[in-house]
Amino acid sequence: MKLLLWCTIQRCLGGQVVEQVFRRLDWAVSRAALAVYASSMSEAEIAEQFWLRESVAQNSS
Repeated sequence: MKLLLWCTIQRCLGGQVVEQVFRRLDWAVSRAALAVYASSMSEAEIAEQFWLRESVAQNSS
């Protein structure tokens, strides 16, 4: 569905503008999904997730 919509809009408007719009849309959707996910977690769970990400990032560098 998203790909079909993207192809249709791209044909109408031209590639670069559409690409920027979809990047911003993807970013907004990602932020909204993250906010919903975080709101369903307790503070301890959020801290644990953050700690896990930080430790993985430090170990990989």
